[in-house]
Parts: sequence; C-alpha cells; structure tokens
Amino acid sequence: MPTETVYGLAASATSEAAMTKLAAAVGADGPVHSTWHCPTTERALEALPITHAAHRRLIESLTPGPVRFLLDLPIETIASTIDALGAQRGAMDDGTAIALRIPDHPLATLVLEAASEPIVAHGIAAAGWGDGRTLDALPASHGADAGVGVVLDDGPARLGTPSTTVRLTETGGVEVVREGSYDARTIMAVVRRRLLFVCTGNTCRSPIAEALASSLAPGVVPAGMTIEASSAGVAAYDGAPATQEGLDALAEMGIEPGTQSGTRSGQAHRSRALTRAMLEEADEIYALTRSHRDAILSLDPTADSRVHLLDPAGGDVSDPIGGSAEVYRQTAAQIAEMVHTRLSTPPSPS
Repeated sequence: MPTETVYGLAASATSEAAMTKLAAAVGADGPVHSTWHCPTTERALEALPITHAAHRRLIESLTPGPVRFLLDLPIETIASTIDALGAQRGAMDDGTAIALRIPDHPLATLVLEAASEPIVAHGIAAAGWGDGRTLDALPASHGADAGVGVVLDDGPARLGTPSTTVRLTETGGVEVVREGSYDARTIMAVVRRRLLFVCTGNTCRSPIAEALASSLAPGVVPAGMTIEASSAGVAAYDGAPATQEGLDALAEMGIEPGTQSGTRSGQAHRSRALTRAMLEEADEIYALTRSHRDAILSLDPTADSRVHLLDPAGGDVSDPIGGSAEVYRQTAAQIAEMVHTRLSTPPSPS
C-alpha cells in the first residue's frame, strides 16, 4: 500500500503467519522487526507510554508525517505494551524499542483505521522491488509468490524518500538515527525553544536575562528540550559590552555571561540592535517593559503572538542603569525569578 514516503509491505502484527510471510518477502532469515503504522497521532499517544515532554512534543508536531520513531523502553514495558495491543512479540519491537510511524496518506489512513488489529509495514525496497516510490518493479505475479494478498496502487509516492528515523531514549533524549524526508535540523528544531530578550540598550537587563536563561535551563526545562537564548535592544548600537555592575551581579550568582552553551556565541556579551530578522527567528520574545513590547510590535506586528512581557504578572522591570551594586543585585534576582517561571511554563500564544 502507498504512504507519503514510499510503498510498504503491510501485515497484521497479530498474525504469526502474516509476519512469517513478511519476513520471507524481505529476505529475513528469522523474525522481522518491523514498524507499527498507526492510523492517528491520538491513538499512538493512548497506546504507548510517552512520559517525556520532548517526546510527546515531537510526536504531536511531526505526525502524521514522514518520521519513524524508535521508542526506547524497559523490556518489561515493551512486553506489556505489545500484549495490550495484541501484537506478536518482535513484530514492532526489537526487544529494546517499539517502532512507530503515522503515515500522512489518506488511503493508508483508511486502511489502518479499518483494520481491527495493529498493522506493521516494511518499505518494498527491502523486498528488492525498486526504490519504493512506485510499483513499477513489482513482480508480474503482483507479489503473490511472496504471499501478497492485495495491492493498492495510488501512483508515485508524494515524497519518494524514506522516513527520517528518530530515537526517543529512556532518559528523555532525542537522537536522529537516519535522515530521510526531514533533515536532523528540522527534527531538532521541534524540541528547541529560541528565546529573545529585549530591553533598551542591550547592556543591562536583557543580557542578564539571556545569561540566566542559559544557566537555569538545564535544571528547569524537560529532558530532551533545549534552550537557545539571545538578547537585543530597541535603541542599542552594536558592540557595547554589558555593564560591569550587571556582570558583577551575575558573577555573585556563579554565572559568567556568554559562556553558557545556549547563548549566541559562547563569547563575551556585545550589544545588538534589534532587527526584524531576530524577531522572525525567535520562538518566544520577552520584553522587559511594556514600552519595549510596543517597540517590538512597531517593528514587526506579525510577532504579536510570540511577544510577552518577561514578568508573568505583566509588570515592567526597571532599568538599573546608573544604580548601585545593590540595585543591580535586586534587578538580577527579580529577573532570575521571572526567567525561571517562563522556562517552567511557556506562555500560550496571545
């Protein structure tokens, strides 16, 4: 049957006879570990023990679509999950991971929804029937000699390239095992939050917020998610260093701006004038005051749903410029609390 990527040899995962035929068709000497082709994202999330936020976000964002997930699980969890689905052991798992795919093809979805049991599939290229995009290389017997009962031909597959394989580790990590229809950058962008902090001159408040976001992220955001923090100013000029008072306040917190892995360059902070391109690249934009938010929206009104005040309560963060060391300490502490809240609970689009 067709999918959006390639044609697949599909079989009932509940039938030992069907799985034996599938193994023979792809030339496997023993049982073949195939991929569960689930009709909907909702069904997959109900059936599989998805416990990590990053994993759920990937599945919800990339399915239906050309991605094959390998969900690493303890062996006893795999066994209980497979049994609950009524599938043969090893049909959709290799003993360490369950393989999942949710195709984005109307005919495939109809077949999978109509089936009363889980269906697994292998690309027809594994049987030596061409590159998988068409059925041109299907044997003249229409695969009957390989035990194929029904052939569904819907013309060339839309993408014609294999799915991208992504491993979801037990600890919440994400690994791109093999690139296919999506490249690794596209996959990883789903579990990355790009945060842009905006103040006036980009030498006091927003650099403090940037450094704190990168420093606090590992202890706050779910496993598998990454934070990329940057900052800019609505009235900044390029190249100015962060204020020494701000650096000192951060140093007292054990943070050296620009050294965190999630910052712009891994180098000492230098101010940047806010540009529309910066706004377009950011997933979340945090203004230090309402006037900064207004300036951002005057530059790019389309960013409205991604622009928020850093203060979840809707207040302004006062500018400490010209203040004492104690003023900077208080400002840094205030920003730290707000950043922690924002990292813990991403805002809904407004």
